This record gives sequence, C-alpha cells and structure tokens, in this order.
Amino acid sequence: MNTNTYENGLGRIQFEGTLTRLNDGAFNRRAYLTGITLPESVSSIGSNAFASCSRLARVELLSPTPPELGETVFESTNLYPFFVPSSSVYQYRTAPGWSGYAYRIFSPEEETHPFNPPGEAVDLGLSVKWASCNLYSSLLDLKRTALAWGETSIKSRYDWTSYQWCQGSGTTLTRYCNDAGKGADGYTDQRLILDPEDDAASVVWGGGWRMPTIEEWNELKDAPHLFWDYVIRDGIEFFYVYSRLTGNSIYLPLMPGYLAPSAYFWSSSLNEPDCSQAWAVGIYRSDNGDGSFEVRRFAGPAERYRCDFMIRPVKE
Repeated sequence: MNTNTYENGLGRIQFEGTLTRLNDGAFNRRAYLTGITLPESVSSIGSNAFASCSRLARVELLSPTPPELGETVFESTNLYPFFVPSSSVYQYRTAPGWSGYAYRIFSPEEETHPFNPPGEAVDLGLSVKWASCNLYSSLLDLKRTALAWGETSIKSRYDWTSYQWCQGSGTTLTRYCNDAGKGADGYTDQRLILDPEDDAASVVWGGGWRMPTIEEWNELKDAPHLFWDYVIRDGIEFFYVYSRLTGNSIYLPLMPGYLAPSAYFWSSSLNEPDCSQAWAVGIYRSDNGDGSFEVRRFAGPAERYRCDFMIRPVKE
C-alpha cells in the first residue's frame, strides 16, 4: 500500500495524496474500521482488501472510473452502501466485479433521502387498502427496508447484540414481551402489535400508513376473490395480485438470492407462543414440472432481529 497520511482514531479513514492501489489484504480483519474514502487516483483494489471488516458501514469512492477489483475484496462484511460520483452510478453497477454489488451502489444524493415516498392506497376489496409499492430503503435496493422488526432506522449490523428491544439476546427482551422467561429480569408488557412509534411504515410514511397485522396478511393471501400470478415487468420479477371485486391490482417484488422465486414480508404482529419472534409471510413460485406453476403463500414466525424481510404498508 502506498504511503499516505490518514486518521483512524474514530475508525474512519480518508486517504490523501496519490494512492493508486490498495494491496491484497490491506485492511483485512480491521475490526476498528467503520468507514473509508478512496481518492480519485485509486485504480485497483487488491484481493481481501476489506474482507472481514465487521464494523465497516460506509465506503465512498471518488473515482469516476470503477477501480479494478481483486478476489473477495468485501468478503464477510456487512450490507453497507458504496457511494460513487453521481455521473458514474450506472458505470459502477455494470462494471466487472462491481455488478455483484449493484444494489448497494448509490450517489451521494441518495444518502440524504434513504426512504421512498408513500405509495398509493389500492382498494382490493379487503378490510384495509394496500400500498402500491413497498416501503424500501434506497440505500439497499428497491424492495427491502433492512429494518429489524420494531425498529425504524437502518444500521450496519443485525443480530441480537444490536437489536433495539433486548439486552443482547432473545431471552432479555425489553419491549414486546408477554413471557417473563423471555424478558430482561422477568420483564413483560403484553404488547402484541407494534406501537405507532415502532412501526416503520407509520414513522417513515405517516398519513395513516402502518404495517399490516398477520390477520390482514392472511386476508390478502387467502381471499377467494384475489387472483395471484407471477410476472416479469420491465425486467423485474413480481407476484401480481388482482382483485376480481374492484378490478385493482398490486405488484409484490421478489427478493434476490433465493433458489425459488420468492418474497418475504414482516407483519406488525408478535408471535405470542415465542415473543422473541414476530409473524411474517412468505410467497413463492412452485413449479409443477410440466411448465406450469402455482403461487403459494404461507405465514410463519421469524426472529425479530432479522432484516431480510420486506414491508408492504396498509391504511384504513
């Protein structure tokens, strides 16, 4: 690594001078590292340069040309965003090596407005109206919020030790607990539905929007007047839900990284038998082996700290 001056007292590094390359393993396993800015002069980043940097939360690249990447440069790190020059976002998202991180590459302007505006309220002939789009974080992709259940802000780490409503484990809960054996020092509060201040849709969108309860999700997935299909629209995979009663429809985007086309969503409902979990809904395409398929839907509990679920708001 070229000789440069930098400060790392706070775990953030900004290089000065004419750095052109980061060598292999330059910052491998640097637990203190939380952020880094690479100057415009950098043209290549060596293998494992930032591998296993467990606290890294932000990377800024000033070069308009994507640097050449070695192998597993960002292996075993968090889902932090990469900020690149506004005019180069597309170039980075499609460049060799970088295209695998496309959904994490953004312009600096997108950091200021991390959530999308409210969608339209769609009447499907159900007890509530469903939003025309997900609540999503532009700092991750157009589908997911990267929010744990009951949390309303994005973070770089998702596990019990970082979860807001516990003291480090699923048996030391400090909010939304109906079982003294799961609460910190026997704590219980009997809250079974997210309060508005802990409901991401209510906090981010406002205007009467909120996360659906599991009963409302069950109504959507089981209503006999709704027709479900799997479609590709503008190159993006969706589950299409059409109401035979109202003629209206919504599109639920699929999540990347799963073997079967699928989507998973949080509800606002606690799992009463095990309050370290909350209710979620899964949707997936099941191929029948003869060229046909079915869209299957199911409900099940999931650990509250997880961030790999989407949020589709509803309103009265």
